[in-house]
Amino acid sequence: MYKYRITPVGSLVNIRADHSASSADIGDLLGGHSAEGDTIYEVGTGASYQKWLNIKTLDGAAKEGWCAVIYNGSTLCTLTENAAPPPAGDPVTVEVFVNGASVYKYP
Repeated sequence: MYKYRITPVGSLVNIRADHSASSADIGDLLGGHSAEGDTIYEVGTGASYQKWLNIKTLDGAAKEGWCAVIYNGSTLCTLTENAAPPPAGDPVTVEVFVNGASVYKYP
């Protein structure tokens, strides 16, 4: 699971080869779909502010690229942080009995 998930606010957001609107368009993140990644790139301030997510999955399938979350001050995607997985609990011991006799114990 990746740290961040995005979904488009509108009908689609371009997936780019790099974190720039002038880089190659390599696909689309359509409305109602999601992408995930770990790396955020931010540049500019005010009306020129941009936030991009380096995506690694598109609807759970591998897909590399960059999607603008905010471009020139306009929000294109909703960005959420995925919940961290719960910490591993104490190990569980499993013992298998057949006809009253212990035949297997793990760990």
